[in-house]
Amino acid sequence: MLGILAGLAAPFFAQSSDPASLDAVSARRYIVIDDKTGEVYAEKDPDTRSGIASLTKVFTSIVALERAPLNFQITAQDSDVFDDSSTRVTGFAAGNTYTVQDLVSGMLLDAVNVAAEAVARGVVAKEGDTGTQTVDRFVGW
Repeated sequence: MLGILAGLAAPFFAQSSDPASLDAVSARRYIVIDDKTGEVYAEKDPDTRSGIASLTKVFTSIVALERAPLNFQITAQDSDVFDDSSTRVTGFAAGNTYTVQDLVSGMLLDAVNVAAEAVARGVVAKEGDTGTQTVDRFVGW
């Protein structure tokens, strides 16, 4: 079974073994992985950070709600806005403080990517963590 992570605008047919068939994929980034072996079959710019997908926001919300009370406050940081094309709440800015309830609502109702970044960092990060350490801690929770 293939795990496909992409925003495909055109259909991609797995039976084609011709690499040129990937030209039909209009997504800016994608990766096709064999979920049993981890073998990467195809990829396009897989290491570039970009806005997160809706399903990731749902899981981020679940972890936030399990780990922190709704009134837990998180102060936004510049690192929460890593992609200028990401969706964001009007007025979201480094230094502003939001509750978990505000950020989860933004993630789930308005599809706000920066809210997910702030929640993931604010709920699990420890002083001095790098972004990678925070992500590893969040995913491993």
